[in-house]
Amino acid sequence: MDLPEKDAADQPVIIEAVRHCLEQHQNWLLVFDNVDDPALIKKYIPRSNISHVLVTSRNPNWRGTASLLSVQVLERKESIDFLLKRTGQPDIKAAGALQML
Repeated sequence: MDLPEKDAADQPVIIEAVRHCLEQHQNWLLVFDNVDDPALIKKYIPRSNISHVLVTSRNPNWRGTASLLSVQVLERKESIDFLLKRTGQPDIKAAGALQML
């Protein structure tokens, strides 16, 4: 984004600059991964509705805050097949060695 505030020492200044920039532009996607509580990201979400925010969470208590879409966990073989297909890599052993921590 190369904003003038990018080197500011005060993090709230940077957050506000990024949020303001996003509010002035469209066609962006902001992703928050594995958020436990909506309150944790509230200050980061732009106030305009001209683009999209995607939040992943294992917490089912987002009703009233966001539209929910449940996603089922892939079986191990399905996850390995998906990873190989998505990356174009043929190494089944390496893909199988990856584990969620």
